[in-house]
Amino acid sequence: MTMTIAPRSKCSWLFTPSRLPPLRLAALLVLIAAPFHVSSHQDPVAPATPPKANPLAVFAPLIGPVWVGDLPEFKLTDTQRYEWVYGDKFVRNTHQVHTADGKLVYEGETIYAWDARAERITWLYWNTTGGYVAGTVTVRDDGVLVVEGDNHGPKEQLDQVKAELRIGTDEWSMRPGKAKDGKWSFEEPRPYRRKG
Repeated sequence: MTMTIAPRSKCSWLFTPSRLPPLRLAALLVLIAAPFHVSSHQDPVAPATPPKANPLAVFAPLIGPVWVGDLPEFKLTDTQRYEWVYGDKFVRNTHQVHTADGKLVYEGETIYAWDARAERITWLYWNTTGGYVAGTVTVRDDGVLVVEGDNHGPKEQLDQVKAELRIGTDEWSMRPGKAKDGKWSFEEPRPYRRKG
């Protein structure tokens, strides 16, 4: 019986047992069987290394609940939700801004990731205005998250953003800042509370 996979190919001799020299046939069988080899020999137990802490765990207190913050100057509410994605390798944050009567006026999404090469938290944000912001998160000694980024959206939008997040048990706050043409302005801290 011939097992030629590609007729007339240069390597069809590999799959024609009747034409293989015994040594080549033995070598071929060893190569085929090697991945399935089961050894009765037991390797010594390697010392356990503790798993590395997930740098994105700084977001853990935010994950799960729906959070609502008021934007009283605009008579709007900002609803945010954080969740682990892809086996806790990333954190997704979605947010929607509604009017007092519940009409959706704006929404966006952020993905936070650990940049292992630069050893820092990075993030990408995009929204319904076409804005696309990329930046980094720094964790200060006091636990405050400093989120900074550059906008890659339309030129009439903000150039840069910066925010400080202070995370509590049932509440967190964000002090947003923005820059346009090199001029920075910061808002008062905005509290977010668990919905429900």
